[in-house]
Amino acid sequence: MFSVKSTLAIALLAATAVWADVSPDETCGDENGYTCPGEIKCCSVNGFCGSTDAYCLTTAGCQGEFSNSTAACTKPVDGVSISPDGTCGTEGAGEYGYRCGTEDGNSCCSTAGFCGNTTAHCSTADGCQSAYGKCN
Repeated sequence: MFSVKSTLAIALLAATAVWADVSPDETCGDENGYTCPGEIKCCSVNGFCGSTDAYCLTTAGCQGEFSNSTAACTKPVDGVSISPDGTCGTEGAGEYGYRCGTEDGNSCCSTAGFCGNTTAHCSTADGCQSAYGKCN
């Protein structure tokens, strides 16, 4: 049906088409059809490539079809995954067991399920969730 040369040419064209879709500028997703390059594994809900929880969590909208593999997007790990949206823990607004990060200074998880750095967030007497952030 197809000669060896034709089959090889078709395979090379198909591979070239896939390679042409790799993002040249770390943008990705439905808007431009680019996938993330190998060293930056996940495509965020906002169409940017990255490798932190904000990009890679399924609950944050990671786009598996535009990440560098469909396995790049992951479910949150209770008490380990860093909050991509300011919610934390499993009480109040916290529904995914996110942990508060430290890079923005909001490292405490309040009883209401939000990351912050006030006494209401950090005080154990006020219900700070110690499994999901720092408490005093």
